[in-house]
Amino acid sequence: MSDELLYRMLLEKPDEGCSALLTQYTGLVYALAKRRLGGICSREELEELCEDILFSFYQQREKIDLSRGTIASLLSKMTVNMCIDRYRKTETVKGRAESEQTELTEVIVDRKKSPAEQAELTERKHTLLDAVRSLGEPDSSIVIWRYYFGETASEIAHRLSMRTGTVEMRLRRALEKLRIRLGGDADAL
Repeated sequence: MSDELLYRMLLEKPDEGCSALLTQYTGLVYALAKRRLGGICSREELEELCEDILFSFYQQREKIDLSRGTIASLLSKMTVNMCIDRYRKTETVKGRAESEQTELTEVIVDRKKSPAEQAELTERKHTLLDAVRSLGEPDSSIVIWRYYFGETASEIAHRLSMRTGTVEMRLRRALEKLRIRLGGDADAL
């Protein structure tokens, strides 16, 4: 489909235009994102990033100026920019998460517990923290910010420049992965 036809569809029939945009350009956006972030993002993360890029493009459809380039070139530029932003955030999050996770490993002595109970509790904390860390970024930070620091999904979304729904979905997936990694024992969480 030509750019002009797709552009008209986006403006006049947004639902059909969005469907055509996804059909025609998801592969391009995914390939570009994978080339840039494939080493640091999972397949799921890349798919979510592609959804964000295409959704952002769709939201800005009324501002598109085809005299500045083709839809493919505009999407390519947007993809590169969002990949750079994601990389920077991932590196920043990773650094912050490492310092915050140091706080999590501190041992708090509870005088009511025996040394054996304290040792067992400490071991359980380390096991849980190792499992959370194994989720990778930004999922491990999302779990920590939500359950250790008590931040809401919208606060975390704002911190990571993600949609709240994306944070909630990532949190659900992360908790399921943790449940499986910890042997499915509900008491382990």
